[in-house]
Amino acid sequence: MLAEPTKPLRDELRWLAAELGAARDAEVLRERLVRSVASLDDVPRPAGTDTADPADAGAVPALVAEQLGSAYRQAHEQLLTQLDSERYRRLLQALQDLVSRPQLTPRAQRPAGKVLPRRVARTYAALDDLVRRAQRAPSGHERDELLHEARKAAKQVRYAAEAVAAVFGKDATRFARAVTEVQEVLGEHQDSVVTRQRLQDLAHTARPEAAFAYGRLYAQEEAHAAASEADFDEAWSALRAKRLHRWLR
Repeated sequence: MLAEPTKPLRDELRWLAAELGAARDAEVLRERLVRSVASLDDVPRPAGTDTADPADAGAVPALVAEQLGSAYRQAHEQLLTQLDSERYRRLLQALQDLVSRPQLTPRAQRPAGKVLPRRVARTYAALDDLVRRAQRAPSGHERDELLHEARKAAKQVRYAAEAVAAVFGKDATRFARAVTEVQEVLGEHQDSVVTRQRLQDLAHTARPEAAFAYGRLYAQEEAHAAASEADFDEAWSALRAKRLHRWLR
């Protein structure tokens, strides 16, 4: 497909993905932290806290739900506004026009068995490069960012493989399934990264009881991130199995 008509659509789809992502992140964060804080043992009261303060340890889950619920409602309302906008309607129409009247390149006349595997292989090569860079990066922000980019790249590989499954059957399906596992464990890692960032923000303005709980939750999320990286190493090794790549040659 020609790049000229698709580039503006890509830009608009990135905009839509950002709007959807903000609402999704707020929802996941709310559910994740409300569930986690409710599972904590009784939170010891920090030294010097007034026992008459109604925000005692038992009220911490309610305080967390209140703070995160407000952020979720704002993100959800913003998303609904965008989905009711003229910009969104123009995007839907442009996508419909593209599907109805695709502008194809001469490559579209070539045999699918030769063209399509190379297209999937190209997306996988981009994913492989990101993973290699992440593996070389030290733990911290740089590694987290590279793993986040790898998650997005894995999603592209998965979609590419699923799109050609009707042509290549079980080979493409098995490959897509393995990529999906990589995408999911990287998604769990990214959720942990976002959660830790949000916990730091919340702790700065929280009451002492809630701040103490946030600290415990932060430690939990560090453990979750470490576990998800171990899961990723296993999923990545499985995806790299040669038997899954034979059809891409």
